[in-house]
Amino acid sequence: MIIRDENLAPWPRTPEIIQASLADYYALISHIDKSVGDLIGTLKKEGLYENTIIVYAADNGLAIGSHRLLGKQNLYEHSMKVPLIHYRNTVRAVRTNEWKMIRYPERDYTQLFNLKNDPLELNNLANQPESQSRVDEMMKLLVDWQRETNDTVSLTANKILPMEYDPESFKQKPDIHQPAYVLKRYFKGEHSGEKVAH
Repeated sequence: MIIRDENLAPWPRTPEIIQASLADYYALISHIDKSVGDLIGTLKKEGLYENTIIVYAADNGLAIGSHRLLGKQNLYEHSMKVPLIHYRNTVRAVRTNEWKMIRYPERDYTQLFNLKNDPLELNNLANQPESQSRVDEMMKLLVDWQRETNDTVSLTANKILPMEYDPESFKQKPDIHQPAYVLKRYFKGEHSGEKVAH
């Protein structure tokens, strides 16, 4: 999907872009760690720590280069360790301890990964004849889970979109949620003073 985080940098991603994204990501993690530590320190100092419940919530993790992605609108393991909800109608997934199936209804495309043998999810087994029974089994699990959670998204969309993507057609466009330093880094400051559309 060409939205927000994926819209930051052109394809193909360069090592410099990924390094900068990683630096930002780990700097923010360090900042959060310090802030939580400061909060706990203050609670202890004020005698409130034993009578306080701290709830830490976050949304899914950024890909920061994995699978050539930057954002978090995907269901690969690197971005789905935080248990919130699947994203829009574009993708669904189901997993067991060993297997994972990702289904893209708008592309009529399925991925199947053996997480034990392929933890980085690089080898899609879905189209191999010997995997058909596993795909069927995982599809049944996904349908059962959809039924249980009242997820009414069809696993095959009425209109199938093309799989191909032409990187030459990619036009970067920031959204209103990008901070000034991001606009300066990825958009060369050209949008830093203007209000941009979401």
